Amino acid sequence: MLRNSYVVLVFGLLNLLLVGCKSNNVQVIQAPKLAIMAEGERLSPYQLNKRFLATIKQNGIMGASSFIDADATLRHYKEAYDSHAEVSGEVFTKGLLKGLKSLDTLGEFNYLGTDEKGEGFWQSFYRFETDEGAFYFHLVWRDGRYLTDVKFESLSESVLGFAAIANSQAKLEKPQQEIFAKIIASLMRKDFVQAQSQLNSLSDAAKENVLLQVSLWKLAQATPSNESHSFVDELAKIIKPEDRTNIGWLQYYKRKKAHRQALELLNDAPDILKRDPFYILEKSAIHLEVGDYSAVWRGIHDLFYLGGEDFINYVFAAQLAINMKEFEYAVEILSVAEEKYELNFLKQDLVELDDGVEFVNSSAFKKWRGNS
Repeated sequence: MLRNSYVVLVFGLLNLLLVGCKSNNVQVIQAPKLAIMAEGERLSPYQLNKRFLATIKQNGIMGASSFIDADATLRHYKEAYDSHAEVSGEVFTKGLLKGLKSLDTLGEFNYLGTDEKGEGFWQSFYRFETDEGAFYFHLVWRDGRYLTDVKFESLSESVLGFAAIANSQAKLEKPQQEIFAKIIASLMRKDFVQAQSQLNSLSDAAKENVLLQVSLWKLAQATPSNESHSFVDELAKIIKPEDRTNIGWLQYYKRKKAHRQALELLNDAPDILKRDPFYILEKSAIHLEVGDYSAVWRGIHDLFYLGGEDFINYVFAAQLAINMKEFEYAVEILSVAEEKYELNFLKQDLVELDDGVEFVNSSAFKKWRGNS
């Protein structure tokens, strides 16, 4: 589900924004504007995000249009990407709503907190919990009231970033545009061998276009396989190391066993994400793979010290203890969770954990649960 949503986000936004960047006459269908904030009203980041969540819960994703101002978004785009852009801000409204709608298919928005950049410029972080781990994104707020961008942490890009990619593609020479379109079509068909051949046909100038490099990389990453990995490896050769510093590159570095680079990406993540239990588990898993057990113990400590005593933190802490073969400590953690939340962990559920079979067959587990 998560991988399919990657593809929907990437291709949908590229297609939408490429059309929008070619025309200033883009029809945008919006929900009726609501009186979200009274004149002169000032909300804290928490209050603003709470109101945002309440609005989309009541009115659906189209209700988010009440927080979007086309002029504010266009100003943000020009500041961040292209000060000379000739495009209507209305196209970004449609892009933001489409991005939010795609995110809405993943599940409930879990608000993590807001990083205040000053002058009413805020980044509010959210997370989805999926079978493949955490999917992070953040909303960009300007002037303490306007939603001007949505950034997908796991894709290393935002709605406005996709607009910049699309606009950059449109500025290529016609033959290069056609080759780029063919690569996109090949990636859509998951024909990575053909895509790699077409990649080699791009001019050096086109290959050096950072936005195009990254867009192709994202599309290939969305459908992991041996063939897509080969395409990504070829792309990585032409992408400068300094452009591989976003958390979206994490899976690439993990696959390449480049543990130092993977940890550097995680260490450079926003502080709000560093307190998230999924982030802590991800980082601890890398420490576990390289045998740094002292760092794994720090991860268990951080799950409770930074993440609090939510149920998921007990499960993740027990998982890390089991991975280290510290079965008695895992039993202790699970026992506390059972008492705190008045539940019983079923043996068949614990077997599903990493190394769960070894855990339930251990003497520590049998002492706790018996031989049943």
